[in-house]
Amino acid sequence: MTLRWSCSRPRNEVFEMPGGFPRAMRVAEACKEVLSEALRRDIKDPRIGFVTITRVRVSHNLRHADAFYTVFGDESVRKSTSAGLRRATPHLRAALAHELKLRFAPELSFAEDPEPDAEDRIERLLAGGRPAGSGALGQEGQGEG
Repeated sequence: MTLRWSCSRPRNEVFEMPGGFPRAMRVAEACKEVLSEALRRDIKDPRIGFVTITRVRVSHNLRHADAFYTVFGDESVRKSTSAGLRRATPHLRAALAHELKLRFAPELSFAEDPEPDAEDRIERLLAGGRPAGSGALGQEGQGEG
């Protein structure tokens, strides 16, 4: 008697796991480390300012990687850093291929991380809702008694 395993979904359908794709998440973290080290050690472009790779998002098939970064400085520094990263992309992709030893080196793209700006905006909104210096603790019981 032979047992056959059957699946109700087609083989080419992408199956989303609740926790994401663990391998893609591991590769994304490794990409973040390799890119950070390569930017610090290998890239000597003066246009690239003080850059921090905040996160990397890798597709489930490991063919594409989006690296998000923050840069310290004003708008002109941000633009020049963006241009420098675009110029350094082939070198950084080669560094990924060399260090990660994947079958295919992921196509690499860089984007400025919008999350720090959103965090700053939320902090300003929260600070604007109450007077400076008034904390939630210790202020409750002062008017009573």
